[in-house]
Amino acid sequence: MLNFLLAATPLLSSAQQLQQPLREHQPELIFPLKLNKERTYTFESALDGVRLLSSKAVADIERYNEVNSHPQTVLVNVPLDASKEGSMFLGTVASTNARLQQDFEWVDTLTPGEQMSITHVGIRKGAMVSKNAYSARLALETPYISLPSEIYEILIQATNPTPRHHGDGYDDVVDCSALDRYPDLILCLGPEIEEGGDKEKTEERELVITPGHERTGEVVKKWSLGGLP
Repeated sequence: MLNFLLAATPLLSSAQQLQQPLREHQPELIFPLKLNKERTYTFESALDGVRLLSSKAVADIERYNEVNSHPQTVLVNVPLDASKEGSMFLGTVASTNARLQQDFEWVDTLTPGEQMSITHVGIRKGAMVSKNAYSARLALETPYISLPSEIYEILIQATNPTPRHHGDGYDDVVDCSALDRYPDLILCLGPEIEEGGDKEKTEERELVITPGHERTGEVVKKWSLGGLP
């Protein structure tokens, strides 16, 4: 489970400090996330029933008056063990001051999750093969990742999937027992630019997606690479 530490109190704090309530560190609202049969996460809205987790669904929460003010941060906690529930934390500025002091990497987008700037996407297993790319989309409502066709072809060669037929066509499916030998998928974020005198320093950041086992109550023996363009 990927845990977010919202607050911590030193062991040697004075008694007065220990008695102080940590209200400012508490999220305003917490939604449990459940994995459905399509392996997408849903949450239950008080006024709209079960909703698919998506950027739009999160944006609609304020309109449904389920929180008292517009959320400033949304933290999505997705467990590595998919048989367990995830959670979504919504907080305002007052409830997230402590978290904002942590080492976050911020990606600017006009619409949350849309058109995130990247420089290239690659596959790495020892050496890395990459292709230039310009933007990526954080699609919370789907487990699939869209890749350039050239990168997907390399991924096919590295994983040797078998086609699986379903109502809408075919998916490329691989054996979960072989995940340890599969490569990492690398998304390279836009470089940070620091101006100093006559020089500009750039530092490129990477988001590494490592294959992992999935569970839906019991061990899943097949893993879908997804429908990619």
